[in-house]
Amino acid sequence: MAMTALAGFLAIGWLTIALAPGSPLARLVKPWLVDWPAAKLIGIERRHLIFLVVAILSAQALMSVGMPDVGVALAWDVSSYIDLALLGWTLAAATNLKAAARLVAEQWCTFRRPTARPARPRARRAPRRPSVIRPANDDDHPARKRAA
Repeated sequence: MAMTALAGFLAIGWLTIALAPGSPLARLVKPWLVDWPAAKLIGIERRHLIFLVVAILSAQALMSVGMPDVGVALAWDVSSYIDLALLGWTLAAATNLKAAARLVAEQWCTFRRPTARPARPRARRAPRRPSVIRPANDDDHPARKRAA
């Protein structure tokens, strides 16, 4: 019965804050129902939530098994699973980050390439020299025929 009354008072306080924020009741309960819990919740980090999950799962295992040694072993086992899941998540995020960085770099280079250097005119070929016909290197030269 007391929990129902407390839930009702909290609901009335939150509704008052939401629907009539300038009322005296809203100004009275806002520091207790909004500001103080927000100040406490802002200090929570991811490690606190992981610890809470491990503690809840370990407590459940300890209640189902009944022996403290098994509960500690299960807590260590659960924390190992959570660590492996976070490791997998981190590696997947890093892989996606590398792929995204590579894609952005390729797109940036493609985007920047036309303005990075001005277009050069096509290189011209060197003019062709006229070919000189040289006689073959053989014994049929007319001057040598006369000398023989």
